[in-house]
Amino acid sequence: FQTQTNYDLLSLMVYDDVSLGLFGKLGYRLRGGGFLNRKNMFFMDFKHFLGNQTVFNTNDYLNSYRLLPYYEFSADQWYAEAHAEHHFNGFIFNAIPLIKKLKAQEVVGAHFLFNNTLDQYYEINFALENIFGFMRIDYVLAYGLNNKVRSGFTIGINSSL
Repeated sequence: FQTQTNYDLLSLMVYDDVSLGLFGKLGYRLRGGGFLNRKNMFFMDFKHFLGNQTVFNTNDYLNSYRLLPYYEFSADQWYAEAHAEHHFNGFIFNAIPLIKKLKAQEVVGAHFLFNNTLDQYYEINFALENIFGFMRIDYVLAYGLNNKVRSGFTIGINSSL
């Protein structure tokens, strides 16, 4: 049994982390691309996106989605995605004595996906990170699957421990 793939994928990514001084930092990733040639492709060759269907989250926050189903909206023609998170580095919560003891820092993020299999998908997340120095909890609102709003919580553990 012999198969031979024949496709060409062109992609472009722009990213940066911008320091905003006392107001924290903003990180973003913009990525897009398309298949120039799709003569012989298999599902494994599609552009897959890092989704999540569990309560546990990856630490790759600027390249992943919190509530997007795995593989259901993989692209076989074109895609555009954007991820941005603003880390306030305690700017807000350090003024609240009991929360300051948690060493938690606030994060707000937005994530978008458009491709030939999904008209639109949006996520907005509100997170507390560095809880006790190692944990992150996100509350996520998602819109785009069946034109319904979904929400959920995810938990992440700092992988540098």
